[in-house]
Amino acid sequence: MSAVSRSWRRFRRRGGDFAAAATDAETRDLTRSWNAVWGSSDPSGQALRVGHPDRWVRLWSLPEGKRTADDDAEAAVILGRHRSVLGMLNPSGEPFVIVGADWGPGDGGGGWSRRHLAGRRPWRASTDPHEGSTTFFWLAERTLHGLDDLLRLASEDMAHIIAMPTDMSWIYAPYDGGADVLVVDDAVRAELRERYADWLSPRADGL
Repeated sequence: MSAVSRSWRRFRRRGGDFAAAATDAETRDLTRSWNAVWGSSDPSGQALRVGHPDRWVRLWSLPEGKRTADDDAEAAVILGRHRSVLGMLNPSGEPFVIVGADWGPGDGGGGWSRRHLAGRRPWRASTDPHEGSTTFFWLAERTLHGLDDLLRLASEDMAHIIAMPTDMSWIYAPYDGGADVLVVDDAVRAELRERYADWLSPRADGL
């Protein structure tokens, strides 16, 4: 086991928190890239949607904005839509960078990443100045098909992730009801809207 692996493995706790972020060169490079493309925004769908509304598109997982599946057929539709969009954004099939947001043992939802985000390493933490709660962001890698379990969990509000390429030119943030997609390139974003026009919200605010 490498020194880096030993150093971050000791940060694992009962919840989804950690004592300190990884400091290896790869993680530092990723942080610099994030700051260059996405600035001070936290790596979560909600924060990115608010911070970069000009790059944002919301797609629904089921017709008419239905949030959750009632049967296996609807669950298959949800997974199929996620796969379709991710395949369009990532035609090369390169592995995705995954960021999982988690919380400490004091939060009832904390600890999901310890159970479901194998290979995670600690990246960064963010404390809400109003509520005082801290969100811990973990890094991992997955292929498209390796994302299936996380996408299913996200559709049930049991996992909180974003997926992105190494150049961070787009971000895919699934949630229970759809996905927030943020795309830097105007042409790619326009193609996304055109190709998946039937999955867009009819609401004026796009939600």
